[in-house]
Amino acid sequence: MPKDTEIGFAYILYLGNIFDSLGLSFFLIELFIIIPIYIFLIKNRSRMSVTLGMATFYFLSYNFSLSFMLGGIAMSLLLLAYYYLKQKKYKVAIPIMLLAILFHNSAILLSVLYFVITKLQKFKYGNIVKIVSLSIIVVLFLFTDKILSLLVSIAGFASARYAFYLSTYIGAGSISDIPITDLICKLVLIAIIYSWQHKYKKYTFENLPFLYFALIGRLFVLFNAIFYESMRIAFFFDMFLIPYAASIYSCPIKRKFDRCVVSTIVILPSFLYWLYFIMYKGGYATNVFKFR
Repeated sequence: MPKDTEIGFAYILYLGNIFDSLGLSFFLIELFIIIPIYIFLIKNRSRMSVTLGMATFYFLSYNFSLSFMLGGIAMSLLLLAYYYLKQKKYKVAIPIMLLAILFHNSAILLSVLYFVITKLQKFKYGNIVKIVSLSIIVVLFLFTDKILSLLVSIAGFASARYAFYLSTYIGAGSISDIPITDLICKLVLIAIIYSWQHKYKKYTFENLPFLYFALIGRLFVLFNAIFYESMRIAFFFDMFLIPYAASIYSCPIKRKFDRCVVSTIVILPSFLYWLYFIMYKGGYATNVFKFR
């Protein structure tokens, strides 16, 4: 490759080159993004809606995955790895994490983070630890420029490319760089799900990890004001909005009509995000057609 590229992505391009088909490479990329998400939802279908989860993916993440292709594969693989970590099936989880790293080096740091968080959930003071960790992220937001050298060193462990991004883009952003549509639509989605599940305490507790990851994603969206590339980090955590939305069916919704109403309300913020940001504004320039 003319530039430093993860071996997994290079191999997909190589396969397309063998068959003289760029379309084959694109197809394989999306296949590797969609299949792990689908498997994750199928594995959890006793308490999640597969349909609602996939619809959330297509409205919120599909178009971005056509732009952030390497990261998209890594994100979906890490989501599937998280399921096996929760099941303590490390012989399956670790190979999936290693596969994710082959497509995006940042998966090294995120794999460690996922593993730590799954362990903290069973810790006696797990909620306190989560609050502290969220506070640390807020502190990072306030003092990022002052600890830049430390962050560059940590990022350099995964890839020199990410260290370059940090040193180049930290301080390059502004308040206007915060994507308001992304921030609001996903916050509304989180609020709808949480308010509904709050009626049933045990269901809220079961899905707290998804809520926790989703809130971290929203914080990284705010980071875009001081670190222009932080949206790419946010999307790794936003992937957990898929199971969080799908988990609405973990609540006892018995009547078919009620399930339809709840599903419609839950999918509405994602649909409006897609309708306005993707189809009208042309976000990520991944659509041939736009609504005008």
